[in-house]
Order: sequence, then structure tokens, then C-alpha cells
Amino acid sequence: MNQEILNKAEELINYTNGNICNHCLGRKFSDCVEGNGNEDRGIKIRESLNLEAYDGGCEICHDLFNFIEDDVLDLVNEKIALLKVEFDTFVVGCKLPKEIVEKDQEISDELDFDVEIIKKEVNREIGKLLEANLEQNVDFDGEDVLVMVDFRRILKEDIENPVKVRLQINPIFIEGRYRKLVRGIPQTKWPCTKCKGRGCEECNFTGKQYPESVEELLSETVLKHTNGYEAKFHGAGREDIDVRMLGTGRPFVLEIKEPKIRKIDLEKIAEEVAEVAEGKTEYL
Repeated sequence: MNQEILNKAEELINYTNGNICNHCLGRKFSDCVEGNGNEDRGIKIRESLNLEAYDGGCEICHDLFNFIEDDVLDLVNEKIALLKVEFDTFVVGCKLPKEIVEKDQEISDELDFDVEIIKKEVNREIGKLLEANLEQNVDFDGEDVLVMVDFRRILKEDIENPVKVRLQINPIFIEGRYRKLVRGIPQTKWPCTKCKGRGCEECNFTGKQYPESVEELLSETVLKHTNGYEAKFHGAGREDIDVRMLGTGRPFVLEIKEPKIRKIDLEKIAEEVAEVAEGKTEYL
């Protein structure tokens, strides 16, 4: 390791009064020191300077990375079990105390470091931990779930559970075409014009202007199979209620929000939908 890097490292260590963890030390030299991650870089720098091993009290991250090792995996597993969610791919996001973010940026500005921010390393370390212990993989192009880890309470004293985890379940989309065989059925659920969907005597307390729709004849079955929170019907245009839609049908996409089951049997769903919608609508 060349002397210029070591001099810069000493400057950083002095700036933090010697209180800097290996992750934060290595991150500031991630562009010029080889290593298996920032923690490994920090250890190498410390050894090159003949410094004692790090023993806690980082002025930048307040030992945030210990929470990743000690808490995050268990919290994610608990959340998966609670929600009974099925997924193959994920990405990680995090929320950090502003004091940590600002201190990290302050040091980069004051000592002229042009490297990744701490949030990026935190996300990566959580992703590596989860990939190593779960059956799912990180996928930035089409993730099933966003794992959001909130560290904003770790600097507060006497907090029983300072780290929080939330799973954002991304929707699934089912594409098809529909034919409307009878008149008098709207494309989507139509709230009662009198009560605006709350339920009243006018709508027999259903909250709906019409008892069923092209959307509902399909979505209720799909929601049952996906254990989704809500369905949203996206039609390629629409026809009037009092006309039919025949021929090759109208294209649509059914969006299922927060589906806890993603691997579904479309043929089985199609059979059930056909029974429910027989003589009214067809889905191709």
C-alpha cells in the first residue's frame, strides 16, 4: 500500500479521533485499495498503519453495521413468516439517521473523498446477507419484493426494537382479452352515485351502482388465488354499459396489488372464472 494512501488514511483517522470502523474506513478508499469489501479494506489499512483492531464507537456510522449482522436477517425472516409472502427476487432499501448521512458526507467533503455514500454500502451488505441465507436473489430489473430496513431509531436511547423491516410486495400483471356477452355490465366496478361507495338503501348497501362488472367477474377469483390486497383493471378503452363486446375481444391487463402468492395456475383460475362468468363474460 503506497504512502500517499496511508497518509490520507491517517488524516481520516485523526479527523474521527481514531473512532472509525473498518467499514467506514475502507469505504473511503474503495476506489484505490483492493479488498473483499469495504470492511476487508479497512482491516488492511489498519494493519498497514500498525493500528490496534477496531473495538467500537465509530463516529460516522455509530456501529450501524453491527445491527445488520445481529438483527436484520431475523427481522426479515419474521416478516416473511408473518405475511406468508412468496417471492423469488428482491432488492434492498434503507433509511438511515440523518446524523449518519450528514457525517459521512461531511468527511467526504472536508477530506476530498469521491466514493460511494454509506447508504449504498448498507444496501449492498444487507443484500449479501439475505442472498447468503435465503433462497431468493437480488434482481434490480424486476424484483418481486422491496426489503426496506429502517435504522433511523438506532441513535435513540432505551429503544427496545430500534431496527424496523418492511416488505413492499410488488404487483403482478395478467394480460388477456375479454368478451362481454350481455348488455348491462360495466367494465369496472361502478360506485353507487348516491353514497359514493359507502353503502346505502339505494344500492342495497353494496356500495355499487351495478351488481357486477367485467372486472369483478375476473378479479375476485384471481385475488383468492394470489391472496392479493386489491385488483385494478386496465382496459384498452371501454364500451358503453348497454352494448356487448364480441369478436376477438378487448385487450386488458389485470393488476394484482401486494400478491402474497405469485406462482399461480392460470389454467385452473381460467376454469373457475369461466364457471363464475358463464353466459356473461369470457376471458381469453
